[in-house]
Amino acid sequence: MSYDFEGQLRACGLRKADLARELGVAPATVSRWGLHPPQYVWAYLDVLEANVKAQTHINNALHRIEDFVAAQRKERLS
Repeated sequence: MSYDFEGQLRACGLRKADLARELGVAPATVSRWGLHPPQYVWAYLDVLEANVKAQTHINNALHRIEDFVAAQRKERLS
């Protein structure tokens, strides 16, 4: 399977320096990986990306609920 390290970082809203801080490694370590980080990093990014997507879905659902409630209030007041 082919992975896109930089693309997955972007999908998670991270820069390499952010990833280094989150993993507790030196930025130079992340730089040495180039485009081929260790497997545990891929697993971490997979979980993080899934969480980012889930949070986006939750936020979208909350906005829809807020819009619905606002419409209901407006309808009751008219």
